[in-house]
Amino acid sequence: MNAVLPEIFSLSILIAAVIAIFRSGNSDNIYYPFFALIWIATLNEILSIILVNSGSGVNINNNIYVLAESLIILWFFKKVGTVLSNYLVFLIISISFILFWVTENFIISKITFISSYFRIYYSFVIVILSITTVNHLIVTQNKLLLKLPVFLISVGFIIYFTYKILVEAFWIYGLNDSPDFRSNVYAILVWLNLFVNLLFALAILWIPRKREYILLF
Repeated sequence: MNAVLPEIFSLSILIAAVIAIFRSGNSDNIYYPFFALIWIATLNEILSIILVNSGSGVNINNNIYVLAESLIILWFFKKVGTVLSNYLVFLIISISFILFWVTENFIISKITFISSYFRIYYSFVIVILSITTVNHLIVTQNKLLLKLPVFLISVGFIIYFTYKILVEAFWIYGLNDSPDFRSNVYAILVWLNLFVNLLFALAILWIPRKREYILLF
C-alpha cells in the first residue's frame, strides 16, 4: 500500500470533525461526548502524522489517547442511557479502565510501549455496550435504523473495536511475524478506519437539531 494513502485515510476523520463543528451548537447534549471523541481523535491523528514524519514515536500519545477514548465513549453511552443508566455501573467501569491503563503502562510495562491488553479490554467492553444498544434500538424503534445516529455510531464501534481486538491479539501472540500477514492486517485496518470515519460523519448528519422524545436516537 502507498505510504501516503494511510495518512490520507486516517485524516478522513476531519470530515466528521468539520460537520460536528456546525452541528454541535444545535444538537441534543447526549451527542456532546461523541463530538468530543471526534475532535480528540482528529487532533491525535494530526499529531501522530507530525510525529511520524519528524521521525518520532507515537506510542505515548496513542496510549494517552486510548484512555481518553475509552472514557469518552463510556460517557457517551451514559448520556444515551440505554446500557449505562446506572451511575454506579458507569463509575465502576470507568475506574476499571483507569486502573487497568495505569497498571499496564506504569507497573507491568512502560507507556512507551503499546498497551495491547488495555486496548483489548476496553474494546471488548465497548463492543458489548454497542451490541446491547443496537439490540435495544431494534426492539424499541420503528424508524429506519440507518437514520438513527446512535445506531450508526454503535455499528461503527462494533466494526472498529471488534477488528481492533483481533489485531491486538495477533500482536500479543506473535501472529504478526510474517511481513505479508502484517501488511494485509494493516491494509484492512486502514480501509476499515476510512469506512467507520465516513459512517460517523453520516451519523452526525442525522443528529436531530433538538430533543425529540420519540426520535431521540
